[in-house]
Amino acid sequence: MAKSRPGQSPTLFPPGVVVLDSGGVTAAATDRSVLVFLKTLLKAGWAGIVPAPVLVESLPSDERDAHVNRLLQDAPVRSCDEAIARTAARLRRKALQIATPSAVDAIVAAHAVASIPQAIILTGDRADLKALTQDNPHVFLRAV
Repeated sequence: MAKSRPGQSPTLFPPGVVVLDSGGVTAAATDRSVLVFLKTLLKAGWAGIVPAPVLVESLPSDERDAHVNRLLQDAPVRSCDEAIARTAARLRRKALQIATPSAVDAIVAAHAVASIPQAIILTGDRADLKALTQDNPHVFLRAV
């Protein structure tokens, strides 16, 4: 069991990274239970991120952007560099044998795969993300 600080309960697992896909962003911006789950992880030391291409799918581009903008204060936007893009391409190529993940799904998965020691993906597309992360036991999915 991991050590805890005085006044804190011990944790079984070290913190990791919470990656949000477009379904995760929308759910965290509009569903209180998802937001509470995310905030609980963040308070426990997890880092929250939103890969930049996810914004294309999740920003309504109207007054509802305010909900997403508030969420991005806790889960900042992360760019997609060449290493992430190459990992995403490899994951997508393999996953296309059993699913039809989008390029954005693959980028979300690549961010999670690159996260050590572990990652949770908050997703509205569990089937495609499962296919993308099937060989990465440190990546967990939470359907929203």
